[in-house]
Amino acid sequence: MTDGRMRVMGGSPSARAAVSPLPTPRGEVRFEASAPEGWLLEALGYWRRQRGGRRWPRRADIDPIDIPALLPGIILLDLVGAPPRFRKRLVGSAIVEKEGGDTTGRWLDECVNPSIREEVLRQHREAAEAPEGNCYRVAFTGADGKLYSYQRLLLPLSGDGQRVDMLFGGARFLPPVAARR
Repeated sequence: MTDGRMRVMGGSPSARAAVSPLPTPRGEVRFEASAPEGWLLEALGYWRRQRGGRRWPRRADIDPIDIPALLPGIILLDLVGAPPRFRKRLVGSAIVEKEGGDTTGRWLDECVNPSIREEVLRQHREAAEAPEGNCYRVAFTGADGKLYSYQRLLLPLSGDGQRVDMLFGGARFLPPVAARR
């Protein structure tokens, strides 16, 4: 699923998305391809079971009744056009809390911190093209000096079995830790 790639992007206190309880990054934002951990492993297992023998599961295969404990961290994105643009179809309550508001129905490129927008969009396009999507750990130091990190898992869905038309995944937010001095 991942090849261990790491990307480092610049960040600035003035560059941020809409109001967000996550603090503004101070300095660089690190992106590292990683294997899913915690409940994201459950989401990946569910996606694989729903896929069955097909290349990708359909949106209709993803039933919230099957995964109630995962719903707060789940996201569904529509892929629109070519190259794809990503519209948030469903945003779980834990993500809404971290984003500082409900971004359901909004375009991803309008919601992401401008300093990391291109990298985040690249990762979403990558997930739509990879057989089993991708997972990245994102880490940054906030203005408060604490280290913040989360993991984002993105998995392809296809209504016709030929092309990816949605992404299913989630974000697992880790508790902030005091930065080492």
